Amino acid sequence: MRKFTTVLTALVLASCTGALAAATGTSSVTAINSASDELSVNGNMNVNFTNGDFGVTYKNAGFSTLTYSTHDNSSTGNRLITVGLAVNDASALPEGVTLKLTPTVPDGNGVGTPVNFSGSNGTAVSLITDIPQFLAGATANVAYSMAATKGFNNFSGTLTYTIGLSF
Repeated sequence: MRKFTTVLTALVLASCTGALAAATGTSSVTAINSASDELSVNGNMNVNFTNGDFGVTYKNAGFSTLTYSTHDNSSTGNRLITVGLAVNDASALPEGVTLKLTPTVPDGNGVGTPVNFSGSNGTAVSLITDIPQFLAGATANVAYSMAATKGFNNFSGTLTYTIGLSF
């Protein structure tokens, strides 16, 4: 019986030894946000005026779909999308021609403001503001329309959309 007691005592001591000799350690955690804000534009503007189309009524000229995400944490705060117009081979739109952009933005994806370009006014302006930081997969539609009060020489140009920090 004495052997059994000795063996039992040894087992109890062995099972307690791990708890008495516990060790701690640390491990660092690092997460890096390498994502950036993204913007893609799909669609173009195209309009053809004929004899009865001149006046103050806007003529439908198509639309674009903007898809955007705001992942960049280099600066905090809301984002905005600006749009600027450059007319090819000219410094301005022809006299009497106005290009109107009308954004439709679903709730939570920002706030859209209609934009008009005429004359030499092609500088980038805010189109969609108050876009939340860390917004994934948002979309907005931008309807294009144009009015011409008189005839003009044919022209073409480029609309440039940019996503960035709010002012």
